[in-house]
Amino acid sequence: MSRILFAVICISFFGCSSQRAISELKIPQFSYLEPISYIYHIDKKGKETLNDSLSLVNRDVLDHIYSTFSNDRIIIESDSMHYKMLRSVELLIEDGIQGVPSEVMQLSPEVQPILDQSKYRYTLGTLSDGFVVNKKKYRREMALWTTLTVLSMGQVSYIPPKNGSHLYGVLIDNVTREVTTFRFDQKPYKNPMDEKVLSKQVNKLIKRISKSYL
Repeated sequence: MSRILFAVICISFFGCSSQRAISELKIPQFSYLEPISYIYHIDKKGKETLNDSLSLVNRDVLDHIYSTFSNDRIIIESDSMHYKMLRSVELLIEDGIQGVPSEVMQLSPEVQPILDQSKYRYTLGTLSDGFVVNKKKYRREMALWTTLTVLSMGQVSYIPPKNGSHLYGVLIDNVTREVTTFRFDQKPYKNPMDEKVLSKQVNKLIKRISKSYL
């Protein structure tokens, strides 16, 4: 997938239980799908490459965080159907990023029966996209921009991004098969491998979804 987004997800409740948090946010209980994660590494030459290891770690952390929100992770036994479901969610999120209204988004009919496994009325699908920059490259860029800032007496100032972390989510109605809402949280300078960052992002994402039910 071409990187049209950065996203990552994780959650902490700062001392609150997940059930209480969901109740306070006034959103319905939901099932969730395996998080989709794309974490890229930018090397010292500036080349950007999808990093499978970083993506897997990010996915597993998000998976754990979601389990504090919901006790129902939808398991798809078939590898081919598992891929098709995640790809369908990915396409929904791409539609959302491009401004397609959630009421006209359509989950692929082929994978809709999978939603019947859910214990609840709704299912959450998310995509996390982020990047990390090689330390040597980042130090070199910081030195360059610091020098330019000094020479220009502050007229030129820029802080190059060291990391980026963005999270996108769709909530699907398991009965009507409709996408009820699309929301996101963007952190252009935050580390997608930092659990605290991811926790805050998930918390914000869930709060934004909750506004649809207030």
